[in-house]
Amino acid sequence: MDKVTDAYMDKVLLLYKCYLNGDSMRLASRRVGMTYYSTRVMFNVWKREKIVID
Repeated sequence: MDKVTDAYMDKVLLLYKCYLNGDSMRLASRRVGMTYYSTRVMFNVWKREKIVID
């Protein structure tokens, strides 16, 4: 993978950790450095699909 993909995957993993910890979307977006909209989309997908990342 290239550096951009690795950096994005790191953000997604941190965001998922915030999701599991029960952080609010706004707090998680600030911690990870993603926009609120992107955070909301990811949280909703994980909630709807019940996706688990090992």
